[in-house]
Amino acid sequence: FSLSEDLVKTNVWADYVKGVISEMKKDGHKIEKGFNANIYGNLPNGASLSSSASLELLFAEIIREINDLELSDLDLVKYSQRAENNFVGLHCGIMDQFAIGMSKENHAILLDCATLKYDYAPLELGDNVILIMNTNKRRDLVTSKYNERCEECAKGLELIKTNYKDVTHL
Repeated sequence: FSLSEDLVKTNVWADYVKGVISEMKKDGHKIEKGFNANIYGNLPNGASLSSSASLELLFAEIIREINDLELSDLDLVKYSQRAENNFVGLHCGIMDQFAIGMSKENHAILLDCATLKYDYAPLELGDNVILIMNTNKRRDLVTSKYNERCEECAKGLELIKTNYKDVTHL
């Protein structure tokens, strides 16, 4: 797609990139320099390994760099989540984008998704490993009931708050 054209959702992977650019532009950032890109990967499509968040953060970083934008890593995380929420149409949380954009080698992140307050905790696995397996079970959040579940959780929170005023989020 061209930066000179209107950014229109086309239901392809480029929408995640278009969404990031769209959200940056909404905040007044000038995105004048583009580039040609060809992305190749061997992760199974829909494997639930945060590939959309990875794509958003990759291009947010490139866009920040080539356009000399004064944005923090946390800003890029927020733009990436907003891209999925506002452009792609998935009302996801921020955990995937946060983990990708804010990770630190040999550390786990303790994150409060409501406030974005976070701390790093050393993570020394020793001889232990984290194993990720492909179950070949495709997962597509945009066309799933994910948004509906989020709405149901919001309604549940409102019911809880009628009896427990201190509860601000699930």
